[in-house]
Amino acid sequence: MTLLKKIFNKNYQHLKGTLSESIATMLLRLKGYKIISRNKRVNGVEVDIIALKGVCLHLVEVKYRSNQARTHFAIHPKQQQRLLRQAQQLSSKYQGIKQTQLDVVLFFPQWPFVEHIQNPFGM
Repeated sequence: MTLLKKIFNKNYQHLKGTLSESIATMLLRLKGYKIISRNKRVNGVEVDIIALKGVCLHLVEVKYRSNQARTHFAIHPKQQQRLLRQAQQLSSKYQGIKQTQLDVVLFFPQWPFVEHIQNPFGM
């Protein structure tokens, strides 16, 4: 792969990720979530979106994959564990939080294009 292709591909991937996160943020707002932070890094782990709905703090991971079947395997078990640990740490920083959960917003280029899965790991 030439240097130009590498640079273009990296920029394209970054743009696709940023656009997916922006659309996910709008989707969550339409569902009644209050967005607290985007791309928050705590203890070396980055969470794409931190949102609040009622007394529940939601850590939302956004993933884009080439087909819907692959999106469900987008979060590696090690990443899942890091995000769950971070959720526990963050919940103590916000007053009135009674529950914390990890959500996933998945994007793919075929219908239905986007899927919001709440608490897929059963926190």
